Amino acid sequence: MDFLSTPTKFSTGLLAAFAVFVIVSLAKRKVDTNLPLVFYFILMVYVSFAGETLNPYLIFTGLVFALLLRFEFLNEFFFRAVTYMEIIAICLIVWNCFGVMFGSGSTFWY
Repeated sequence: MDFLSTPTKFSTGLLAAFAVFVIVSLAKRKVDTNLPLVFYFILMVYVSFAGETLNPYLIFTGLVFALLLRFEFLNEFFFRAVTYMEIIAICLIVWNCFGVMFGSGSTFWY
């Protein structure tokens, strides 16, 4: 666990904190907001400009689940299942962010 304070790692920490805020928002059943979509937009910008490697399959899977929540015709079971899958995807993104911040030994799938 070596933490070297750089601007990129600091912004990764801010991104992880924002991800936790999105998880709390989703857990409180506030899914009518566009907060997860804003998170994925910021995440795409971060991946493009920061040069750090986060798992692209995980990012796009979470984005698909966030877009699926926009459909209003999902019944309660599918709505709950998609919400849980999105929360799991965001948790794994936070795990990847911690792996980027604290060294290469903690990353998920890399």
